[in-house]
Amino acid sequence: MKPVCLVILLFGLLVSATSSSTDEPANRVRQTRGFKNSALATARGFGKRTMLNDLVDSTDRAIMSNEQLADLMSRNPQFAQQILTKFVDTDGDGVLSFRELFPEE
Repeated sequence: MKPVCLVILLFGLLVSATSSSTDEPANRVRQTRGFKNSALATARGFGKRTMLNDLVDSTDRAIMSNEQLADLMSRNPQFAQQILTKFVDTDGDGVLSFRELFPEE
């Protein structure tokens, strides 16, 4: 019976020695889960201001050629009517006059 008690005692000592050699949770730095640094939560450097500047600067660039616009207007009569109403019929009477078609500079 004594050897059995000695084996149990040695096993208990071995278990306690191995558990004390590893870091206990109280000694380790606790990892925070689910919370991020507030500095990472703000959007910085994603070009929000430059997108508006690019849009304003893009008005100087050509969108399509004259041939492409003419083709688009020939295939879509409603679009052609809107372009004429917006840019050519300046007095808004629904009739294109000679002065509207050939403005003096």
